[in-house]
Amino acid sequence: MAIPQTPLALGAATYARRNCPDFLFNHSARTFIFGALVLEKQQKRAYLAEDAFVAAIFHDIGLLPSFETPKESFELDGANAVEQWLLKQGGSKAQAERAWYAVELHTGEWALPLRQGPEAMLIFLGASADVDGPDPGDLDEKQIAEVLAAFPRLGFKHRLRTCWSATASASRYHKRGRGWKACVGLTRHIRHLSIGLKKSSLGRRSASSTVAPTCGVNTPTL
Repeated sequence: MAIPQTPLALGAATYARRNCPDFLFNHSARTFIFGALVLEKQQKRAYLAEDAFVAAIFHDIGLLPSFETPKESFELDGANAVEQWLLKQGGSKAQAERAWYAVELHTGEWALPLRQGPEAMLIFLGASADVDGPDPGDLDEKQIAEVLAAFPRLGFKHRLRTCWSATASASRYHKRGRGWKACVGLTRHIRHLSIGLKKSSLGRRSASSTVAPTCGVNTPTL
């Protein structure tokens, strides 16, 4: 399965490399690949690869201090960031809207991304597979091994849990009207990081990592 090589896709990857810690960038790339594989396996739905890839690359960027805002959830901060970036790069309003919804809904319930469209569903499925572990039969061990060889986890489980825990404790998640979604969603994902990854080789590889936890910015060489 090929990663899109369009100018927008490559630009998004470059932007994320410059702004994201290495483990978060790799998670975003795995989200796209796993999402595409699972979407094909489960639903066989056509999707716009460029739009889905850009959304995947941005889907967790709202966790980073440089992208967070005082009042919004990390999903909304990430959705606004990808919308603004796409429009600035010459993407269409339709592309920006698709990416916005895909990022905003990636921690929601199944029915929301399913109804929104295949790009949103791809991000939802890919992020779930990488964080919680894939459902039985969705991905085979060879596929998982190839993806992890290309985009290693780098202590992902522990480092992302550190990011989410820090974000969930921030005042912005407790002092706004939309706080129920952020608190419930983050609590659910923190719990899954503790128990969900144990059901696949994704979890076993992550558990063996010795990389120190951090949510700081790393700029690996392109």
